[in-house]
Amino acid sequence: MGVLLFIKKTRAIKIFLLLWNSPLPRYVKLNIDESAMGNPGYSGGGGIIHDSYGRVIGAFSSFYGYQTNTKAEAMALMEGLQLCLFLDLCNVIVEMDSLTMLNTVKRLQKCPWRIHGEVIRISGLLAKVEFILTQCYRKVNFTVDGLAKLLVQNRISSIYEATMLPAAITGVIHLDARQFPYIHRLSTM
Repeated sequence: MGVLLFIKKTRAIKIFLLLWNSPLPRYVKLNIDESAMGNPGYSGGGGIIHDSYGRVIGAFSSFYGYQTNTKAEAMALMEGLQLCLFLDLCNVIVEMDSLTMLNTVKRLQKCPWRIHGEVIRISGLLAKVEFILTQCYRKVNFTVDGLAKLLVQNRISSIYEATMLPAAITGVIHLDARQFPYIHRLSTM
């Protein structure tokens, strides 16, 4: 009679501390995100513009109706860029957690037909001033994600001044400006 051994391989867990970083001097940072209740589903987008000290310059949240999450992300990016131009902000770092949207706008991947019009308008806006497009972890984009989720629940579009943001969002903005870390767990084999 033989003996069977079962060996269970354990997972190693790596923990990263992620921080929202203020932009470089002379720049502002626009964080954008979308929120959708299903894909497609009722969706919206939001954005927050910070100066190099982490202070809020302006923000927006918009309800986009029944859309895919990619379309809502494109609409939020377009609206955020328009707000930056309206505020005469010329040096803007745009941070988003959607790698698909980032690669589409940078023309590193084929543009989905549903957002072709938005991507053309985004390209026109990007040509007007200096914009740097970057990707961030979803957790680092937590503040603007919360703003977009509030919007989808309330279905009210708004443009905010720094003192008019919802209280729940203001608290997280203060934590971001003080470099409060987000914890990111990564399991490996």
